[in-house]
Amino acid sequence: MNSSNPIPSYADVCAQRRLVLVDIENAARGATTSIDHVRALRVEISHALDLGAWDQVIVGCSHYSLVSAKLGWPEARFVVRSGPDGADLALLEELARVDTSRFAELALVSGDHFFAPAIAAAELPTTVLSHRTSLSTQLRLAANHVRLLSTRQPVAA
Repeated sequence: MNSSNPIPSYADVCAQRRLVLVDIENAARGATTSIDHVRALRVEISHALDLGAWDQVIVGCSHYSLVSAKLGWPEARFVVRSGPDGADLALLEELARVDTSRFAELALVSGDHFFAPAIAAAELPTTVLSHRTSLSTQLRLAANHVRLLSTRQPVAA
């Protein structure tokens, strides 16, 4: 970035911007969760990934979790699908639609093996953030970097 111009160029933004996909139900260890739990997860995920102002966060969830998730993480974009692997499918569809050339890295908050092929095929560096107990071997091996969420229990509703 040019020090005389405080507005970063498009190239500067893309060079540091990350696409962050969050399977909030995987991170929360359940389909329904409280607003406070989502807020706590947002803080933990933000610190663990050192989220910045330019990062694009997309949260996937079922319709059961949407209200709590949206109120707990209002600045994120949301994709919603219910049913078996609904949030996973919604996030994978969104990943297929996004122009990843606009990003320097792909971060995934989930441990589901369902994401392993997409992470392995990504044309940019990848980081997976997951609970140790729910991180699949396939996803661990597919990612360039792995970080772990804390093992704290959910906040009571």
